[in-house]
Amino acid sequence: MSGINEKFKTALKEWNSLNDDIEEMQNIMKNKMKPYQNKIQLLKDKSQKLETTLVNYMEHNGLNNKKITIDDKTVECQTSKKSAPLSKDYIHKKLEEILNDREKAVRTVDYIYDNREVTNKVILKRKNVKKIVTKKI
Repeated sequence: MSGINEKFKTALKEWNSLNDDIEEMQNIMKNKMKPYQNKIQLLKDKSQKLETTLVNYMEHNGLNNKKITIDDKTVECQTSKKSAPLSKDYIHKKLEEILNDREKAVRTVDYIYDNREVTNKVILKRKNVKKIVTKKI
């Protein structure tokens, strides 16, 4: 590091040391979090299985857009939209359908975005129930 200012060297060493500390702390956190991550994954898996059962029941019993209050939450069966990802193959296929120049490229991008596959997924949505506070006179 000859020819480099001492202030720079000191700052570089401090930066390096800080990043070592960050990395060490992240590793400690990662190791301590591992048991919780496994438990969280098990809970998520169980929740997903129950959600599938609940959604099926709600759909078959006309409860699709009904809010159900349970404890301090509301549960509602809703449909969410999910667009297909834009893969290179998909973009390439669509680009082949239109000639290649700048103006047409813009139209092509619009075409691709406007013609992406959209799928609907029925999910449960949970919200806190708003409590009405009344003032006493």
